[in-house]
Amino acid sequence: MSLKFLAQGSFSLPNCWNPLFEKPTYLMYEESTVNKGELVDAVAKKTDKTKKDVDQIISAALEAIMEAVSSDQKVTLVGFGSFEARERQEREGRNPQTGAKMTIKASKVPAFAAGKSFKEKVEGSVAE
Repeated sequence: MSLKFLAQGSFSLPNCWNPLFEKPTYLMYEESTVNKGELVDAVAKKTDKTKKDVDQIISAALEAIMEAVSSDQKVTLVGFGSFEARERQEREGRNPQTGAKMTIKASKVPAFAAGKSFKEKVEGSVAE
């Protein structure tokens, strides 16, 4: 019997093997992450555009969002959410290896806040 393992990294076969199904149990679950290629495929099907065109549009939109946020502008997509840069203040932390106190420098980080429609959709409240 030949098996193809899809997981990366090391794993212990007895911990993931279910003899009732004759293949590792981690192969029986669907992937819960949608990558850019899968997003392009989904948008192309919904819009009847080519995958190449959709890929260019998504890439351009993401680039425009990143440029705006890095320039301290807030990007709001009504119903979906908003992207913005947030300031993190300097704070005290601990080195996890030694437990010694250390100062974590102030920084600017990107942030996303989901809009009302998006939150309702995730909660299952929006009727389709």
